[in-house]
Amino acid sequence: MTMHFITRDLLEAETGAMLLTVDGNCVGLEGGIARSFAQRHPQIWQSVLKQVSFPIALGDTDAACITKDDGGQQLIILGATLHHLLDLGRDQKQAVVRSVLTSALKRTAAAKISDLGVPILSGGWRLSAVQAANSMSNAYFAALALSQHVPDLFVHVIQTESRQELFDYFRSRSYLNVQATDNGFTIHRS
Repeated sequence: MTMHFITRDLLEAETGAMLLTVDGNCVGLEGGIARSFAQRHPQIWQSVLKQVSFPIALGDTDAACITKDDGGQQLIILGATLHHLLDLGRDQKQAVVRSVLTSALKRTAAAKISDLGVPILSGGWRLSAVQAANSMSNAYFAALALSQHVPDLFVHVIQTESRQELFDYFRSRSYLNVQATDNGFTIHRS
């Protein structure tokens, strides 16, 4: 059970589950990655929308099991990290990130899926990559402390500069073991 940060487009992820962010108040207020997914896979997106229930409360998730273009199955999780009306403080934003990731990890584990692909959950509020990744790592390690059935987490970082900033940040934390890989890095509790 490992947290991986990789440079790769989330929409090309080969994970058994994928988290896409939305404003859960209503259909049509997707984040940029969810909107790109809908444009690339319009029929699959319609299937997702038929299986999930809106509204999705801020900080919560809903999920749909879909058949990919190659015939394989994937769990698509919609996480409500965006809100176009609320003005949240930084601590509240980070709490939303932790809540959504915790919910997505639980849904992935309940479906007996071993890996989850996610973007950096900066939300529509634009948390910094470090703030979002720190909240995500806190949620991941908290889940590991409670259960042995936590999926591997693949955090997709598009920009190499952001990935390097995150690598430097996590490496500065003495309680973490950070290892460089070919296309990113992994972190574990020491």
